[in-house]
Amino acid sequence: MSCSYRPTEFPHFFFIRAQIQSLAAVLAQWNFVHCCNIYVGCKATKTLYNKVSTVMTKNLITPFVFSLLLTASNFSYGQNNKITNNDLTSFKSDSIKLRNLIINILKWHQKDTSVDFEPMTNKSTDSVYSGIDWKKHNQRILALKKTNFFSQIFFDNYTKIAQHLDEELKQNKTKYFVGDLPPYDHPNEWCNCQDYPNNIWNNFKITSLKISDNQATFKWTFDKKNLYSVKARREDNIWKVTDLEGFQIKNFSW
Repeated sequence: MSCSYRPTEFPHFFFIRAQIQSLAAVLAQWNFVHCCNIYVGCKATKTLYNKVSTVMTKNLITPFVFSLLLTASNFSYGQNNKITNNDLTSFKSDSIKLRNLIINILKWHQKDTSVDFEPMTNKSTDSVYSGIDWKKHNQRILALKKTNFFSQIFFDNYTKIAQHLDEELKQNKTKYFVGDLPPYDHPNEWCNCQDYPNNIWNNFKITSLKISDNQATFKWTFDKKNLYSVKARREDNIWKVTDLEGFQIKNFSW
């Protein structure tokens, strides 16, 4: 005996056909996996058939469509969640490397005596800065490159900030007097803090780590309250910083 369903038996059939993609997306978001196993066949009892049909109709889903969507959801979940021991080991290893990278940067910066985006005056007797000292800027870039902590992407953005500041200083809308704090005064851009706590390394953690295609995004903190965002990229099997939260043009505007 053959078994078939006619669209006219289910009044919402044509509507459901147009909504399959939306419903599939919902199921995917719910991670609707292994929560039920419903099958309605030709030999199903009348009671079971009525109960299932009522549920399906109230939710605008035919048994056939529901079965297809549930199967697709299960398959997708299974494919997307095949995590091997190697994956976990690799993730843990990368998390340690990224944590050490930031610690090394901060330790380096604690000893660093150079200035980022050092300004200059047109004349030695001027009391107002008129632009960026490009000679010192280029020396700073070379010093940063020697650390091997940063990607070229970071240096490109670093130079864009310098160009922005140079333009702001040349326009002289807000005067930056020699000896004064800059108009864009803000906490230390390397850590968004005024001072490094004495016990910073004891409480230092990275969180919200995501790694995909040799790209990583995460946040670090030493007090569980203030979070600092970082982006990094693996280059020749070495993690290097591509973006630091403190080095954004908006932080150097006035």
